[in-house]
Amino acid sequence: MFDFNRFNDLTKRRGITKLYIATQIGRHQSIFNDWSKGKSVPKSEHLRQVATLLDTTPEYLTGESDDPGHAPEPPEKQKKLLAEASSLSDAELEKALEYIQFLKSQRKK
Repeated sequence: MFDFNRFNDLTKRRGITKLYIATQIGRHQSIFNDWSKGKSVPKSEHLRQVATLLDTTPEYLTGESDDPGHAPEPPEKQKKLLAEASSLSDAELEKALEYIQFLKSQRKK
């Protein structure tokens, strides 16, 4: 079962917003409300993505392990992007995410 308290704690400690996580997994941030109340749990694909973003393991987020471990090291470009994003306001982060979505949409053409 997904442990929302661990998820919430890691987002705070890592300085990663739920908006950022939601965007990265292709969901609206309101999904976290359902996760926190146990109305739904993350799909396995989303769980792996969230674990990677929070530098932990899916097993830690589901309570199967008490060892937070570490996700594989992200590539240098992603680390630089995360470092830059951490200094943005929510409004700036929203604009940056919109631009990323725009870039991704252009790739499909």
